[in-house]
Amino acid sequence: MRRVYLLILIGSGGFIGATLRFLIAEFLQKETGGDFPISTLFVNVVGSLLLGILAVAGNEFFAIGREVFLFLGVGLCGGFTTFSSFIYDNFYLLKDEQFFLTAIYTAASLFFGFVAFFIGVALTRLALSR
Repeated sequence: MRRVYLLILIGSGGFIGATLRFLIAEFLQKETGGDFPISTLFVNVVGSLLLGILAVAGNEFFAIGREVFLFLGVGLCGGFTTFSSFIYDNFYLLKDEQFFLTAIYTAASLFFGFVAFFIGVALTRLALSR
């Protein structure tokens, strides 16, 4: 029962974050109309900012509790942008002076993310072009 409660917390936060991302992206795209993905950049940076604030405020200044972090950090920020989680992971690797692991994690995330994306593009094009 407790697990279901936590999943509902995360899902509710994710719903709010994803909805905000959509509304902000729609607004910014309409306002700028350019080719540059300003809306994605904006939500990634804002999401990283929010998760950074939450990480420090919630872990170092206030004991916000696991449920609040799951709702805001995992759910809301995760639904808003997963880039914030990437930055969060790197922050704590750097904080622990794990410089080599930070470099490996960052390079691997970018490399495998691009590779997976392009594989997905190629497979989809192959499957749908028939």
